[in-house]
Amino acid sequence: MNKIAREVGNAIFKISGVSAVAIYGSLADGYIDKYSDINLIAICANIPNQEKRRKIIEKNFEWIVYKNDTMPKWRTQTQDFFFVKGKNVSVVYKKYNVLNQITTEIKEDTHMSRYIFREAVSYISNTKIIKDPDKIFLKLIKKIPKAAPNLLKYFLPDLEHISLKNGWPYSNFMQAISRKNYFYIDTLIDHELENFLICLHAINNKHYTSPKWAMKSVSQLKLKPIATLPRIQKIARLGNSQIELKKKINLLQSLVIDLNKLILKERIFSFLE
Repeated sequence: MNKIAREVGNAIFKISGVSAVAIYGSLADGYIDKYSDINLIAICANIPNQEKRRKIIEKNFEWIVYKNDTMPKWRTQTQDFFFVKGKNVSVVYKKYNVLNQITTEIKEDTHMSRYIFREAVSYISNTKIIKDPDKIFLKLIKKIPKAAPNLLKYFLPDLEHISLKNGWPYSNFMQAISRKNYFYIDTLIDHELENFLICLHAINNKHYTSPKWAMKSVSQLKLKPIATLPRIQKIARLGNSQIELKKKINLLQSLVIDLNKLILKERIFSFLE
């Protein structure tokens, strides 16, 4: 575990009302590089007073730049931002009853619950514990549904409508290209590429949370179409001319076709019934 993260986490745990502290984000996921910040989550009964948090944090470090003064109040009410020992650190404070309600109510990852589910996985499942004497994180993690291919029934049908042809199936892509609505086309491509990534992770029994580390997580997946990463990277690098947009859509469509072949090959289709 990162030494600075542990030091900061131990300091945060000294704040009155904090019951557990963990690392989340790239450091917890194992994707850390020289650019990575340190992200911590602190679980509390009630959000501790901002000034009291600051005093504890500053007391534990000889030299620290506290950045909350430059941030809007709505952010600093529940978060701390500071620079210490050469690293940018953010700490988010979450009420236990809120996290408990989220994990209790969440049953399945769908379009409707995607944002909440992603937050639950990021803040609770994909963490490394620093301090948790009452095993709060473990109790919450047990409530989050495990990743499974049954997610396909929610996200795969959307991918079937990626087309450059008018008529049936109905194509938002062709309509947007005809209108030269390039901003909307980009939004469509991003949305469907993310749907593809959700499905790809699902057939590997993995949760997908963010495009930020998608390239690294995809590289570790056992089941994936041949040349998945090069095709995704090409989609990202192509521009916004009509020719390049069509290339991007064709690449995305080819990924979906190969994903469907893989689903049939691995006999995962029972989850779609």
